[in-house]
Amino acid sequence: MSTIKYNRERTATCAYAPNTPIAHDEVTAWARRARSWSQPPAVGDVIDQRYRLERLLGRGGFGAVFQAQDLVREVPVALKVLAVERRSASQWRFRRAGRLLCELRHPGVIAGLACGADGPLEYVAMEYLPSSLDLQQVLDASGEALHWTDAVQYTTELLGALDFLHSRGVVHRDIKPRNALLTGRGVVLIDFDLAKQIQVGVKDSGEFDLNAVADEKTRPGLTGTPLYMPPERMDGQSAGPSADLYGGALVLFVLLTSKLPSDFSVQPMTLRELRSVRRLRPPHLHTGLGLDVPAELDAYLRRALDPEPAERFPDAAAMCEALAAILLKHG
Repeated sequence: MSTIKYNRERTATCAYAPNTPIAHDEVTAWARRARSWSQPPAVGDVIDQRYRLERLLGRGGFGAVFQAQDLVREVPVALKVLAVERRSASQWRFRRAGRLLCELRHPGVIAGLACGADGPLEYVAMEYLPSSLDLQQVLDASGEALHWTDAVQYTTELLGALDFLHSRGVVHRDIKPRNALLTGRGVVLIDFDLAKQIQVGVKDSGEFDLNAVADEKTRPGLTGTPLYMPPERMDGQSAGPSADLYGGALVLFVLLTSKLPSDFSVQPMTLRELRSVRRLRPPHLHTGLGLDVPAELDAYLRRALDPEPAERFPDAAAMCEALAAILLKHG
């Protein structure tokens, strides 16, 4: 485990103010109207006679996330609902991810509160983190790359979460800026739709087309986001802890430069072309990009993004501690 400790003030759980209680008859009426779920859920619906949908927070590959009110505990929650069109193909994966998330507790991992089904409608209830932005939104809001100390701090916290996950035998499989929230207690890893227990030697990808466009969309047969994958994943290797760590290093590179290493090549590119680019070392932060950052940070990223897995950091703890040491020395 990493020796990096979290500040107590940043790990405090959010204090939720209870809203006005809802009359039981009103709850029952809402639930009765929503029971069949012939249409996708919408604001105002009540899921499982407990969660009233209040605001759409976003949509992803697996479904929609709503801010909802837990009518039993009288607190707001984030409720993820599996999309109707994904039920037949992804129900088992959605259930697995929900159960897994509910078993994990760490300040850097969003807390799963409950998972279940209301008829054919599958859902996962999670803690609601108000006033939070994902790291891509943070970068977009700044209008430029982040100062290196902020980028390093955020990545260190992300690596702390990965250290915890891997120590529990879990791999996330989709590390990228949009799956890391900057909250009042620091960076929190979200979106566990693709998370699973680590299984050595078990293939987790099928056949995929190397001529497909490499972007942030998940491709059939290839689990995860291609732009944040190491080259060996595009050779058909499974997504283990090393793939999470490579994704974490790419997050740091993006926060420092506002671009991926592949963005300095011809765009758009296919998976085959992306794999070729990933087999090259990333550009130097100093000589290649002219960034004013510590030389150790440049060396750190070139090791973390080395084309050969054996040349990278051995685990999240080593990555986290090396990065924290740079911040302590130069920050």
